[in-house]
Amino acid sequence: MNQSVESNDGKHPSPKPRRRKRPRVVAQTLNGIKRVSSTVIKPLIGPKAIYRRSWFWIGLGVGGSAIALGWGWQKLESSLPDSTKDVLTYVRDDTITIKAADSTIIQQIGPASHETLKIWEIPETLMEAFIAIEDQRFKEHKGVDSQGILRATVANLKAGGVVEGGSTITQQLARIVYFDHERSIVRKLKEMRMAQKIEQDLSKDQILERYLNLVYLGSGAYGIADAAWVYFSKPVKDLTLGEMATLAGLPPAPSVYSPLLEGKINSSRQKAAKERRDVVLQRMLENGYISQAEANKAMAEPLSIKPSQPKRLERKAFYFTEYIQQELPKYVSKEVLAKKGLTIETTINLEWQDAAETAVQKTMKTYGRYQRFGQAALVAVDPRNGQIKAMVGGKDFNDLDSNNYLNRVTQAQRQPGSTFKTFVYTAALATGMSPYKGYMDAGYIVDGYEPKNYSERFRGSISVRDALISSVNVVAVKTLVDVGWEPIIKLAQKMGIKSKLHSTYSLALGASEVNLLELTSSYGTLAAQGIHHG
Repeated sequence: MNQSVESNDGKHPSPKPRRRKRPRVVAQTLNGIKRVSSTVIKPLIGPKAIYRRSWFWIGLGVGGSAIALGWGWQKLESSLPDSTKDVLTYVRDDTITIKAADSTIIQQIGPASHETLKIWEIPETLMEAFIAIEDQRFKEHKGVDSQGILRATVANLKAGGVVEGGSTITQQLARIVYFDHERSIVRKLKEMRMAQKIEQDLSKDQILERYLNLVYLGSGAYGIADAAWVYFSKPVKDLTLGEMATLAGLPPAPSVYSPLLEGKINSSRQKAAKERRDVVLQRMLENGYISQAEANKAMAEPLSIKPSQPKRLERKAFYFTEYIQQELPKYVSKEVLAKKGLTIETTINLEWQDAAETAVQKTMKTYGRYQRFGQAALVAVDPRNGQIKAMVGGKDFNDLDSNNYLNRVTQAQRQPGSTFKTFVYTAALATGMSPYKGYMDAGYIVDGYEPKNYSERFRGSISVRDALISSVNVVAVKTLVDVGWEPIIKLAQKMGIKSKLHSTYSLALGASEVNLLELTSSYGTLAAQGIHHG
C-alpha cells in the first residue's frame, strides 16, 4: 500500500511499511510428509479419477472375462448340431451299404459296420470289459468325467505313456458321429459339450449299444461283432473272457494293440495285444466285474488268434449290387453321392437269388454247349409292384475274359423275337379286334418285305388267338399292318419298354432290340391286369 500516514504528533511522517512474504509453512510441511490422510487431501485436490481406482480394473477384468466366456460359450453352442438324433442313425461317410429285402447286407463299400447288435445281444461281460478300461464311471457321469480325466492323467504319468484315456465312452461316441480326430482344444470342448447333450437325450443302454457297434477296433473291423469275426472267427456270444478283454483293449490304439498286421498274425503285435489284454483283466478285477480266480485263469491263457476277412468285404448278388450303384445317380444328388454315408434297402430276395444263380449255371451246363451259347441271364420281377426279386446278368461276374462285368439283364440289347408278338396282339385287342378274328396264313409280301414262318409251312385260315399260340409270323405281320406301328409302339412303351422301337414290318417279329429287364417288367403289366409298375 503506497499511502502516507502521519504520526500521532503530526511532525514526522511514518515510514512506508515493507511487503510481507507469504509464509511457506504449509508447502514445506507437505513436502516433508510421506503420507497424508485422504480426508486431508480430498479437499485440496478433489476426488480420485475412476480409472485410477484398483477396484475399477478388477471389475473390468472380471466383467470382460465373463463377457468373453459368455460369447465363447454361445459361439460353441451355435457350432454344435441342434439334435442328437444322428447318433441312432449314423452311417460313416464314404460308405455305401446295400441290403436285401430281409435286411441282410449284400454289399458294403467303405468303413462300415457290417453287423450291428442290440444291447440284449451283447454279453454283459463284454460290456463290463469296455467300461472297466474305457470309462469306469460310465453309469454315474453325465457325459464328462472330471474324476476320470484326473485318474487318466495320473495313470499315464506313472506309466510314462498313454495307458488310459480321459474321454468317456459318450465323448468317444460324440467324436465318432460328429467330429474328426483333429487334436485341438476347441474340438475337445465341442466333444465334451456334445457328450452332455447326448446324455440328456439318450439312455445309457442306447449310448453303450451305439458305441460298441461303431467303435473302430483295428484290422478293418468296425464294431464288436465285426471284430469278433476278424480276430477270432466267431460271434460275440461265443467269446471267452480273455477274448473279450482283448477286444476291449483295442480302442485307444488299434494299430498298436491289434495282433494282426495286414490280416496276418504278427508276433510282436500279438505280444503287445496280450499285455494289453491283461491290463483290461486287471482293471475288471479292480472294479469287481470278475474274481481273482477268473482273472488268473484268463491271464494264463495264450492269446489264440484265428483271423478271418472282414465280413463287410463279402458280397452277394454281384450283378444286382452293381446295377444298384449304377442307378443311384438317378435318385441321389451328386453332393450326397460324393459324401456317401448311404444305406440302401432293396427288394432282392436272397432265396430267389440263390435259385436264379443255380438255374443259370444249370442251363449253361445242360444246353450251352450244344446250343452254342456262352452266356445266360435271368431276372425275376414281382408283377404286383415291379420289385426286382432276383437278377443274374451272366454265368460268372468275376470271369473278366468272358464277362467283363457286363450285366446282360440291363446292359445287353437283344432282339426279343417272337416274345414281342404279345405287344402286337395286345394292341390289336385294345383297338377292339376280336381274338377270334381270322387271318389267312399264306405267302405274303408288303412293300417288298416277305415274312416267313419258323416251320416254313402255312396253316391257311387261322384265328388271332391260335396264331399267337402257334407263333405264326405271317399273321403277326398282317395284324401289325392292320393296327399300325404307332399304336403298337405306344402301348409297348406304356407297358414298360424303354428302348427305341423302329417302325418297320419286322417289328412284329421282334427286330427292335430291348433289354431283358424291360421286357420282363412289361410282361408283368399283363399279369397285373394292365397296370405297369416300373
